[in-house]
Amino acid sequence: MKKTFSLDGKKEYLIYGAGGGGLKLVPVFKKRGYCLKGFIDKRADSLREVCGKKVWNLDTLSELQGEAENIVIIITIKNVFEHTNIAEELKKIGFDQCVYKPLSILQGYEDVELEKISKAHDAFLINIEIPDVQILSKVEKDYEIVLKDSFFISSQQKNIVAWLPLELLFNYKDSDVYAQMSMATYFPLKNLYKMFLGEKVSNESEILEDFFCYCNEWAYRNNIAVTQELRQRWIESRYEAFTQMQEIADYDFDFFCRSAPEVERNINGSFNLVCSGRNRVVFLEAKGYRHIPVKMSDDNYQKWINKNVMDEVIQYMKKYNIRKTYAPVSHPYFKNFQARHVDYYRLVCFPIAEYIIQWIYREARKIIDDERNYITDSVQLEKLKKECLILCDLEDEGACSRYLKMCGFNVIRKTKADTLGGLFDKLLYQDVCEWETQKVKVVIADKIHSNDNWDAEKMIYIVKGTGSFRDSYELETVLSRIFEVDGIRAVNVYKRREDG
Repeated sequence: MKKTFSLDGKKEYLIYGAGGGGLKLVPVFKKRGYCLKGFIDKRADSLREVCGKKVWNLDTLSELQGEAENIVIIITIKNVFEHTNIAEELKKIGFDQCVYKPLSILQGYEDVELEKISKAHDAFLINIEIPDVQILSKVEKDYEIVLKDSFFISSQQKNIVAWLPLELLFNYKDSDVYAQMSMATYFPLKNLYKMFLGEKVSNESEILEDFFCYCNEWAYRNNIAVTQELRQRWIESRYEAFTQMQEIADYDFDFFCRSAPEVERNINGSFNLVCSGRNRVVFLEAKGYRHIPVKMSDDNYQKWINKNVMDEVIQYMKKYNIRKTYAPVSHPYFKNFQARHVDYYRLVCFPIAEYIIQWIYREARKIIDDERNYITDSVQLEKLKKECLILCDLEDEGACSRYLKMCGFNVIRKTKADTLGGLFDKLLYQDVCEWETQKVKVVIADKIHSNDNWDAEKMIYIVKGTGSFRDSYELETVLSRIFEVDGIRAVNVYKRREDG
């Protein structure tokens, strides 16, 4: 069977997508005398015809399989990142002569044949014209998965400057009670900076109290009395640092790369700040960045890449033609690999972790003077952390449980990770155990089972709606909302009723 097809006037054409982009092509076909057979659209049942041409969907398209060798399909939907998936779906039902925007080209890879298809697509959709007669490659059954290092910025002697995903970045190892806290959840500073940015905050007094408790640690260690004047100076000092970074970010963002903070890798795959850079990291996080420029040794970088396991993951994904992951993979070679939920860390993992961390830290506070100033009791903090057994029942290839484990929590999964999730565990140096019979304090799930009877203190559900799922629990707060095509899901926290 031929692996190419001719783009010419002898073919019949179908336009995939009966929207604005596809409709623009109708007069072009008429003018050139090319045969526009019709459209493919998931709304075929309601549309029936567009511009006098029949509309099929993927189910009804099978009636044209006998003519497939003479049909070219032009994919016109706006989300070009879905074009390759659509082309592969068409290939499965016998239509492999497609003009589309190949994902590999969008990601910057070089391929002569795919580049020709991309240029033909541009001629149709950008120039609004039928390209010259040419020979194009048919849709291949399995495109080669080619990944490249997308986090590398530069090398300096034996050091690498690279973009580090926020979920892998943690505070200094030995500083205070906030040591080794995930920088994504560094709430005493992060929420203060978000307030400086003018973001709407639910409770300004709580944000300030968290910040003052954070600063009190330093005052308490140094035998300094905490006064209103000192509190005011703390706020002014942070605001001054914030405004300076805000100005730099506006005209010289490269400053954050040139002065990238040094990090050191841990055995669990996370990275700690070494001696400076905390304010810069928190500022960028408050501004919405999920990747932070950092400096690390070349050895640390190579261990992060974990090449042998990376190759194992890639081979598995090739074998089973896996084109998307559930959530972004925190690895240099997977940055450009498509994720179904690109903001999964920001909308799910970070809010959940920050909620639990704030809850524990606030529970561990103690008064240190007559002015009712607080600090965090380190002994009580460690006790609460150890008692906080978290059960994850999420179908996310292990992303949330891996992150919570890195945060230092005692985390278990309801069931063993699937094969791909297990490979990601191995790639990112994590090992999360399966639940046996332990009593858990927090349950995190993306579905509600009627037979669930965890009796946990907190239940975090990522579901549609916010209604209470059991009489013994009540809705405490909504951490975030996630827009999806079929509706909005909320990250809801339920607490056990005191009389439950």
